Amino acid sequence: MLKNDVGIVQIDDFLSKQDFFTLKKQCKEISDNFEINRYYKEYGRFDVSFYIPDEIEFNFMEKLNSTLNLDNKLIYAQLLKYKIVDGCVPKLGVHKDALACELKITFCIEKKIDGWKFCVDNKIFEDKENSIIAFDGNKLTHFRTNYPSKSEDDFLTVLLIHTADKSYWANKVDKKYYDLITPLNVYK
Repeated sequence: MLKNDVGIVQIDDFLSKQDFFTLKKQCKEISDNFEINRYYKEYGRFDVSFYIPDEIEFNFMEKLNSTLNLDNKLIYAQLLKYKIVDGCVPKLGVHKDALACELKITFCIEKKIDGWKFCVDNKIFEDKENSIIAFDGNKLTHFRTNYPSKSEDDFLTVLLIHTADKSYWANKVDKKYYDLITPLNVYK
């Protein structure tokens, strides 16, 4: 069993109100101004690599590690905004990941849609702002239900945060090389 075998965990009100406000503001500045070439039609989402501010990353990892009894380090994060663009409807099919991490966290930043569920290993979750869903995406099947809206005004913004035990190989990669782990633009 891996050190990171926590099953599937949802934790609400994960960051302090101040940290979440700061992080959400930074995410909104980027997600409200995504360039159309960052839109992936096969998923119906905008997608970029994202650096979490150092102090917030520290607080996030401290809470994650203490709550789940881990010794993890953040490897990299992606900022995703699921939204209908030019008739492309957001979707996330049934899959397992092949990522450079042991524990994947879906962290809800902003939600302007109701009823779009996230499913992991036959368990159904509702995204809530400032809540995380943590699981091993490489081992557990996960997907989203059918997108419940036809409006281009509805959207869901999440951070996918990829972590692993401090001894894991990907934690030995210098942060300046994160764009090699995930082939996306990097926003600091």
